[in-house]
Amino acid sequence: MGNSAAQIDPRHRYGHNLHFYYDIWFKSESNQPFFYWLDVGDGREINLDKCSRNKLQNQCIEYLGPKERETYEVIVEDGRLVYKQSKMPVATTEGSKWIFVLSTSRVLYVGQKKKGKFQHSSFLSGGATTSSGRLVAVEGVLKAIWPYSGHYLPTEENFKEFIVFLRRNNVDLSNVKVNI
Repeated sequence: MGNSAAQIDPRHRYGHNLHFYYDIWFKSESNQPFFYWLDVGDGREINLDKCSRNKLQNQCIEYLGPKERETYEVIVEDGRLVYKQSKMPVATTEGSKWIFVLSTSRVLYVGQKKKGKFQHSSFLSGGATTSSGRLVAVEGVLKAIWPYSGHYLPTEENFKEFIVFLRRNNVDLSNVKVNI
């Protein structure tokens, strides 16, 4: 199934949950396309203990529209990451995951990951990215970055693009922990 199922599901259901049903569909050797099978075909009555039909239908990923996305847009001012709209520095909270995507037009978005609700695909509504991953920042100062996204599966090349973006924007990377 890879990442394509989450991208083409018009209901934006959480990919982790879809995998449980996908496995059943795959083993059934049905000739019905997966989403057809799941929603209206032979699999429509299946309700799994490990992920109920109710959970599958209700746990959906939020996709941001262009206006909503602006809240998460981050710019670099004096080497610090700052939210463009609010002018507040990016300050990640310990014990939670903070994620970023760099759009193909080199716009950076940062927000807190919420499992099954808000993840990398949320920022650009599942659209293409240049890079994606996780980060830690204190008062706008970047402390650590990881090239991790279950949705986009960034390559080393994608991550290098993010490093180039940061350098071009005068972010001092000498004290940034890079986790590859």
